[in-house]
Amino acid sequence: MSRTTLVRKFIPLLVVALAILTAALLVWSRPEPERETPVDNGEPVQVQPVSRQLETLVIEAQGSVIPAREITVQPQVSGRVIAMGDNFRPGGRIAAGELLFAVDDSDYRLAVAQARTRVAEAEAALALEQGRQAVAQREWALFEDELASGDNDSALALREPQLQSARAGVAAARTQLQQAQLNLERTRISAPFNAVIRSENIDLGQIVGPQTAAARLAGTDTFWVQASVPAAQLDFVDIADLETSGSVATISYDTGTGQVRRQGEVIGLLSDLDRAGQMARVLIEISDPLATDRGRLLLDSFVDVEIRANRELDVIRLQPKWLHNGDEVYVYEDGVLRIRRVEVAWRRPDAVFVSSGLDENERIVVTTIATPIAGMKLTLDDTTGMAASTP
Repeated sequence: MSRTTLVRKFIPLLVVALAILTAALLVWSRPEPERETPVDNGEPVQVQPVSRQLETLVIEAQGSVIPAREITVQPQVSGRVIAMGDNFRPGGRIAAGELLFAVDDSDYRLAVAQARTRVAEAEAALALEQGRQAVAQREWALFEDELASGDNDSALALREPQLQSARAGVAAARTQLQQAQLNLERTRISAPFNAVIRSENIDLGQIVGPQTAAARLAGTDTFWVQASVPAAQLDFVDIADLETSGSVATISYDTGTGQVRRQGEVIGLLSDLDRAGQMARVLIEISDPLATDRGRLLLDSFVDVEIRANRELDVIRLQPKWLHNGDEVYVYEDGVLRIRRVEVAWRRPDAVFVSSGLDENERIVVTTIATPIAGMKLTLDDTTGMAASTP
């Protein structure tokens, strides 16, 4: 191969090599750009200013409707049932004094007649003995100076023991008459108060007696609601007594076609806690519970209860989700996170009321922070600013 031919072959390769070398020199000689240190502006958060206000708190509870008065009717005399009242049936409304049922009174009428006869006999015996005593007194007066007997002898001579016995016989006969008349009255059994019949267990022709549970009555003038409330909230509830009224309570329940709401008064506090939930139990009285114009309140209904607290509290209202670990809130202060422990005066499903630990216009962090650390940097979220929702 000639020298000219070799030169022609290696010239392109030499050009390429020189180009690569030149490019490498340019890259190696390029100055390194300065790296910028990132600025830590902190975790972006939303905040909500808080303010104190007077709140009339409401205790929310649940309870059941129970009778204020309930009795089991048992006849005081025995006999066959011969009559029953028109409303003597389960659910029947009975007015005070209205007939429930009656038993056969034939034997009791005869007993009254016999007792009257014994009274007449005893009174006749008393009158006869009084006549005998009058005779004895006249005889004693004639021979008083000749007789030197003691007091006991004079009493016997004047027939005083016989007169006392006759008087006792009259009293006993009259007592027996009163008992016979009372038994006759007891053959008609009437309602002792305005009531509704919860159950009845007798029928016409049945033999009943003092051991027969004939019916169960519940008074209708008032019903009670037994409601369970946290024991810690009892200080906010007034219990009615002779001098003060009880706290006002609102009772409500859903009938399926609407909601019944009735007003009541807290009248009592049971002396023991509910064993299941360790809750205090209060009694709320509802007047005229079966009134149709205000919505009937039926026995054994499960109801919602709202008891108005007896005083106002100066508190800050927060949403429950803003509270952490039970009693901590996150506060935005000068661009850093402060974890503040607060005192919760009241809790409701939709709100928490803080009595101390927060100041007016402090800003609560309402954004979820994955790893909250006291003192960490925070920045307000410029996309939304402060939280739109209010406490």
